Amino acid sequence: MKIKYFKILKIFLIIFAFGVEVEGARQNQNLVQEAEQKAAELVQLQAAGDYQGASQLFDRILLQTLPPEKVKEVWENLLGLAGPYRGQIRRESEVKETYFIVLVTCEFEHKNINIKVVLDRSRKITGFWYLPDTRQKSTSWSYAAPPYAAPDRFVEREVLLGETPGQLPGVLCLPGEVDLSPAVVLIHDIGPYDRDETIGPNKPFRDIAWGLASRKVAALRFDKRTWARKDKSDSQIQGMTVDTEIINDVLTALALLRRHEKIDPRKIFLLGHGLGGMLLPRIEKADSDIAGSIVLAGMFRSLEDVLYREKNYVFSLDGEISGSEKAALDKLRQQITLVKEPRLSERRNVSELPLGLPLTYWLDIRQYNPGAVAQKLSKPMLILQGGRDYQVTLDDYQAWRRQLTARENVQFKLYLRLNHLFMPGEGTGKSTPAEYQLPDHVDANVIEDIAEWIQRRSSGVDVR
Repeated sequence: MKIKYFKILKIFLIIFAFGVEVEGARQNQNLVQEAEQKAAELVQLQAAGDYQGASQLFDRILLQTLPPEKVKEVWENLLGLAGPYRGQIRRESEVKETYFIVLVTCEFEHKNINIKVVLDRSRKITGFWYLPDTRQKSTSWSYAAPPYAAPDRFVEREVLLGETPGQLPGVLCLPGEVDLSPAVVLIHDIGPYDRDETIGPNKPFRDIAWGLASRKVAALRFDKRTWARKDKSDSQIQGMTVDTEIINDVLTALALLRRHEKIDPRKIFLLGHGLGGMLLPRIEKADSDIAGSIVLAGMFRSLEDVLYREKNYVFSLDGEISGSEKAALDKLRQQITLVKEPRLSERRNVSELPLGLPLTYWLDIRQYNPGAVAQKLSKPMLILQGGRDYQVTLDDYQAWRRQLTARENVQFKLYLRLNHLFMPGEGTGKSTPAEYQLPDHVDANVIEDIAEWIQRRSSGVDVR
């Protein structure tokens, strides 16, 4: 009797477990469908011009960085490149860790575009990107190696920075047939970026790494912490500084390169873009064993002033500032006033400060003067600037020149036709955000100048 009872119980448990599994799969499928519907809704709202409604689908961090007026700007830039919107073709999705990734393929007059939408477990949108539809016969937007890269001259090796938990994935680009090569660590601009610093169809850090490795200079690039650890975003934001966001990981990258058998530890350089360029003097102060640093469009003015000028410039491109744009500028101005307060209170709510960044971040960055720090350092610097850059402008470039005029081992170079990505974009006239959606590569002259500067300092031919 007991045997029969246990058999019945076993069968019941199997049926129950199967039912739980089926119910779990059904619930997961429901979540995926809901994520797909939210992604489709995002596209529909943009197409209908309801940018306020679109922004209500965002999580807190994305809403801070992409308010309704910015959503409008990005969508209209896309229309300018791809033509009028015609409709959605298909939706595809996958679940990756704690995120839903939905690819909405849309038809525009000139080309199909994949709108990649990433949602968290609460189905709030944490980010979205416009990508080429590679299923089309025309693949003009798919990434291809720049003409100056020679893939047969280097190899790429996946690396991990730091210890678990919290390791960051990256890739080391190693020149072939070189026993000990000089190397450079690539440091991102402001915002969450992958290892390639991907912007639209462009991958400036991959361009730079492949270009330098083709010229016998190793390059290490890695996913920025705010990109790689998005599942920890809320806990990361609290108490964040530029040390925890960027600098600590750069120091770890330097240590990794110095242990590598193919890298000359005496010839490791830093290359920083935008905010990364601004932080180079601070990083050199923390690690004086670097061989030199390369500033690409490095901010010199305060971060909050750069943000305001950029937003004001973009809003002014069409010749007028609308009521909603003026309201956004007024709000940013109020936030900047708080940042500049001599007695900035630690009780300020994070929502009152620019970009949704915490008080700790602004207290840290506002007391840092890159020029004053760089004045007291000794390692060679190469400072490069695009003449059509509207984010980090010629004012910043000239400020670097004035501050470092007494240092003989600092070189400057201006590329009049290049934008913030050191790409030609539209080449003439005012630079616009739409240029970042044009498939392009970092200008070949920039690659050559960086490679030559590193090689000369590595060989000891020229110490200036």
